[in-house]
Amino acid sequence: VTSPFTFSCAANQRNSQMITTGANLTLKIICNNGSDNYLWIINSSSSADINVVIGTVTYNGSTLSASSIYIPSDGISVPKSGLCEIGIIMNVDGCIITSRNDLGPSV
Repeated sequence: VTSPFTFSCAANQRNSQMITTGANLTLKIICNNGSDNYLWIINSSSSADINVVIGTVTYNGSTLSASSIYIPSDGISVPKSGLCEIGIIMNVDGCIITSRNDLGPSV
């Protein structure tokens, strides 16, 4: 995928998507539900970690202010040749974004 990447979450369902990139990524998030949604990012680069930055976040047609978007304090990164899971939950009060990048194949 290319940056910025839009992750859209449809109403009345949980959403998930897996994408692959080898470069830093800006995410635009559009969410129309109050469910837990997941984006899995695979880093295709074997030589460099990548960083993920949250761009605009929209809930039911309204863009959220930065003060109502909560993200990991140490940022979001995807290790070289690794995978990062990003969890997104929104409601009228704001958006909680979590991440973990310690996942790997079960080989």
